Amino acid sequence: MKRTKSFEEFIQINEAYEKSSLRNHVWNEEDAILTLYYVKFGLDRLPVQNEKELAEWIIGSTVGSLNMQAANIRYLLGYPDGVLTDFSAAQKAAVNKYGDATRGELEYVVNEIIDNRDFEENKKTIEAKLKAKRTKEYNNRLKEINDRQRDNELRRLGKDPSKMKSLGKRKKPEDKDKDKDKDNKDE
Repeated sequence: MKRTKSFEEFIQINEAYEKSSLRNHVWNEEDAILTLYYVKFGLDRLPVQNEKELAEWIIGSTVGSLNMQAANIRYLLGYPDGVLTDFSAAQKAAVNKYGDATRGELEYVVNEIIDNRDFEENKKTIEAKLKAKRTKEYNNRLKEINDRQRDNELRRLGKDPSKMKSLGKRKKPEDKDKDKDKDNKDE
């Protein structure tokens, strides 16, 4: 069941979301509670099929980040292996509150958190960010190929590409006139 939020809460959540990105997710206590459940009980009884869905759709982060957060939680729980010691106040608060909770108690809290999340929106956002990343990588690769082709053509013509001046964007005729006017004023 999805709860409706007041307009002010929506604005606060939206502003927080705008400041964060997939890579720079700001982990809060609710995220730490979700991670605590994941560390203690795995994905069993969660509405996700794998770590990726938990990290991206529910939390709004990456699997790598989820695993690092889980390592901090394991440390706070006293686990001997797979730990990191750079835990946050939110992680410590989550472990202090729910570290000794039964599976049923923690499951109830986790389901409340998930019910209040818009994981479909997280999914769309992550898909959009991944598409943008792929597009950027494609454009960079295309630029590399074009630069290599240009350099090969210059070499074929007997020119050294490293000594060639980059033309960049050409100025419009009216921009050239403005530059001339500016030069005349300086004299």
